Amino acid sequence: MIIALGAHLGLWASNWNELRVEPQNTWFGVNQLGQDIFSRAVYSTKTAFSLGLSIALQATLLGVFIGCLCGFFRKSWFDKCCLWCIRCLHCFPIYFFVIAIFYILYNWDTRSTSIYIAMTTIFWIPIAKCVRKEIIKWQSLKNHQENLQPPTSDTVFRIAYTTFIQAIFVFTNVIKLEVALAYIGHSVINTVSWGKMIAESTTEIHIGVYSNFKAAIFFLIPLTIALGLFARALQNSLDPKTDINNLSY
Repeated sequence: MIIALGAHLGLWASNWNELRVEPQNTWFGVNQLGQDIFSRAVYSTKTAFSLGLSIALQATLLGVFIGCLCGFFRKSWFDKCCLWCIRCLHCFPIYFFVIAIFYILYNWDTRSTSIYIAMTTIFWIPIAKCVRKEIIKWQSLKNHQENLQPPTSDTVFRIAYTTFIQAIFVFTNVIKLEVALAYIGHSVINTVSWGKMIAESTTEIHIGVYSNFKAAIFFLIPLTIALGLFARALQNSLDPKTDINNLSY
């Protein structure tokens, strides 16, 4: 996050798109255009956080809204429709589904908004499921109490805590999905990303040049692993018996 903030403020990697940089003055060398590969990898951290945080926020707001409606109006027509949609979406591999939605939207909108809409379409699901489950557990107290009291601080904290954990998983999956989209030639525009760097490396690896690939992997793999371990640690602290596979999508 510090690296992304520094790149956003222009403290470093501001020369990522400058051409004809001297290779001996860089850590990973330069690409075919003479751009500093290390600066591009550092600046891609800003792209990853911007994309990941934006989609995670959108998916969280949508997921909490739908999850609350489904929980409070359990077994209503709205709840049944949402559950049916969730079951249908679970039938598709997540990567293929997002790419399909992206291509459908791309025919009408060639800007980066297609990526945001396509990813938000699928990533609200685990958040909505968590919120719905917690509200149903709270409403089940009606079976033991004559008058249902407002949600306690513990209930609100648990909903917020599980939502935050799912938002971390969304953030991680967004970064990985951007790599997949960039590999097939569609990603965020007017900037650089790890996905674009890996896509560029496909034309270089066959001649023995691995700088683009190594620089992108050097930042991408540790970040995704660290986020995954962090989210699992948070979930285990909430309930060590909870199966992580039942909540992540």
